[in-house]
Amino acid sequence: MNFFRLVFRSFTYYLKADLVIAAGIAVAIAALAGSLLVGHSVKRNLEDLALKRLNNVQFTVSGNSFFSEELAEKLGRGGKKRTGQVFMRL
Repeated sequence: MNFFRLVFRSFTYYLKADLVIAAGIAVAIAALAGSLLVGHSVKRNLEDLALKRLNNVQFTVSGNSFFSEELAEKLGRGGKKRTGQVFMRL
């Protein structure tokens, strides 16, 4: 028995197991690629929804406590009527 015949017989003997392993790898790659695509799509849709809800926000004020009325008056000056929403971070 020469080397090439040994390699060929080994290949044919393990062919079924190799095909099962290759199919498993293909399924795993397809699942990972699909989850990446779906995750990116969901993230993009959530970003678009958040930007639509913010509408025309120019700036935000955040801090560890409530801000004073003086700061609200300073921000309110400038001729444009500004309205705002209060978001509390818990």
